[in-house]
Amino acid sequence: MMLLSVYVGIGICILISVIDVRNYIIPDMLLCVLALIFFIPDIIFVPKQIPLQLVQGLAIFLLFALIYRFVGGLGFGDVKMIGILGYRFGFLSSVLICLFASVSALVFYGIKYGISTVSNKNHLLLQKIPFAPFLTAGVVVVFVVPEFIR
Repeated sequence: MMLLSVYVGIGICILISVIDVRNYIIPDMLLCVLALIFFIPDIIFVPKQIPLQLVQGLAIFLLFALIYRFVGGLGFGDVKMIGILGYRFGFLSSVLICLFASVSALVFYGIKYGISTVSNKNHLLLQKIPFAPFLTAGVVVVFVVPEFIR
């Protein structure tokens, strides 16, 4: 059941990604659905792990909320999505998800707009970049890579 919730969660992340690419927004309703898909099986099967998972999700949420507030470059929907992913995958895996997402977004937009645009910080700051697809790719990588290691 837990594995099923991750697969369904990845499907919801893909839907969120499509909406983010088209509209540059992550709907709160889909984030609520994602959170419930991750949370409900925990209530049933592993309720003792919920406090630790909540702390990890809150920690990664607060870290990225600070980045959102003081550095910028993220939408608040991205921050909320990262917090939900932090709940499911834990703090360290969420950091890896965000690292993979950031690097892959830089590479993608570096290729799309050209290296000269990426090096021109002012031009790059004006670009709206949907980040949910890269977070989703990070989730898939973090979820699949341990399977190859075992």
